[in-house]
Amino acid sequence: MNILFYMHQFPGFGGMEAMAATLAKEFVRRGHEVSFLSHKSGRGTSVMTQLPEGIECFKMPDSRHLVSDANRCYLKGIISRKRIRTILFRDSYARIERNVLGCGVGAKVITSEHNAPFFCHTEAHPEDYTLARRLWQAIRRLRFHSPYYYEGCRKRFLYDKSDLYVLLSNRFYGEFKAVARLFDSRKLRAINNPLAPELMPKAVDLGKKENLMVFAATLSVEKGAMRALTALNLLKVRGEMPRSWRVQILGDGPERSRCEAYIREHGLDFVEMRGYEANPQPFFAQAKIFLFPSSREGFGNVLFEAQANGCVPVAFSSYSSIFDIVHHEDDGILVNAFDIEKYASAIRTLIVDDEKWRAMAQKAAKASERFDVRRIADQWEVLFREVAE
Repeated sequence: MNILFYMHQFPGFGGMEAMAATLAKEFVRRGHEVSFLSHKSGRGTSVMTQLPEGIECFKMPDSRHLVSDANRCYLKGIISRKRIRTILFRDSYARIERNVLGCGVGAKVITSEHNAPFFCHTEAHPEDYTLARRLWQAIRRLRFHSPYYYEGCRKRFLYDKSDLYVLLSNRFYGEFKAVARLFDSRKLRAINNPLAPELMPKAVDLGKKENLMVFAATLSVEKGAMRALTALNLLKVRGEMPRSWRVQILGDGPERSRCEAYIREHGLDFVEMRGYEANPQPFFAQAKIFLFPSSREGFGNVLFEAQANGCVPVAFSSYSSIFDIVHHEDDGILVNAFDIEKYASAIRTLIVDDEKWRAMAQKAAKASERFDVRRIADQWEVLFREVAE
């Protein structure tokens, strides 16, 4: 089958680009012909977004407008020339859907949502969402018409015009139906993100693990690097942070200078800022604990990437899809959002109880097999046959 990935950005270093490339490589391995169409390229790439020869990447000709007749014609030309039968529209909330939906492109369209349906309804830092801010938000909705209403209308349009609509988790069904005001959900499906083979080790040797914790994400407010540092500082103040343990922070972003200032101010000399790393797998292979106190995620791929390497995650239960990945006290630890005291205690538990950490690390490595790209690609091929029929 000839498949076209249509995205706002490709390539890039984000999770959306990495998951699309991972699927594309597996589809090619299975004999499908794959192409990419995007509007722009990201500023960086990772080992997960490197494509094999034979996969063509196209760019929309009209760079000044996301939606235009020139872009629609270009898309239709690719569909005709490449004999595309199925378009995988990876929605990242860029308003590009009217190039492909509702305009007779001549191919089946499967829309997949990159994030949680309630993504546009949640704050980046909900622990600071005070009563005054809630009141201000209510006033804005009344005055400027609710952006939530328009986002719901957009999701309903995507659903109505797509042949199938794919969510990242079964747990998102209720959220999507509520946002889109949907009663007929016959076109709704759910498929988890796959684990990139580049991040899957051949074997996990727990005996070679170091007393190391890793944080790997964009350094933004919602990803929670400052929460991780605050919890680590609590352990230091209490005298519960052994001198033999180290922490590495992988990533870059708007919160980097704030994190660096906090580390200096509180004397967290055991914390190292590593910056962006294209391949986090060697760090996961070394580390025992993965710190990920994020506010919200679509699916949190980095969690099962860490698990695959026997790196036990400590995360907040702040979004529903986390329960698909981490099972509390089994292959990771979940802490009620956003309790920093309990988060620090959860870290301490794994530091002092090596037997508990080892048992959870073994289960984490096993649990990640659920997201093997071969299993996930099998589910996608079922959808390809479904829309073809």
